Amino acid sequence: MLNLARTARQPLRLGLVDLGALVEQLRQDFAPDEVNRSVQWDLAPLPIVTGDPDTLRQVVVNLLSNALKYTRMRDVAVIEMWAKDREEEWAVFVRDNGVGFDARYQDKLLRVFQRLHCQDEFGGTGVGLATTRRVVQRHRSR
Repeated sequence: MLNLARTARQPLRLGLVDLGALVEQLRQDFAPDEVNRSVQWDLAPLPIVTGDPDTLRQVVVNLLSNALKYTRMRDVAVIEMWAKDREEEWAVFVRDNGVGFDARYQDKLLRVFQRLHCQDEFGGTGVGLATTRRVVQRHRSR
């Protein structure tokens, strides 16, 4: 919750962020979570973008940790990440073969404390994607 509040108040410190290098570093950080698991990473080349390094790191951590969490029931977890160059911004995508969610509730997915799966089935606080949304919105409005 503190992280969510902090993302709204801290000024963005803009600089160049190599998303490819960031993802590689995080994959190494996540390696202990992959012990006794088969994880297939399908990563396209990712761009260097202008943004706040700390908050963009939090975005990528949230997205990849969710992908790892929600694929843990799969024999082979498949996590894909790629980017598309749009006229004035990059769109970055993460897709996995995890449990998914009911599309009828997609409007709740990015809200604080809105969980689409049982707490005992998949842990977490319910603020990761809300934080991610807030960071992306702040970068768009700069």
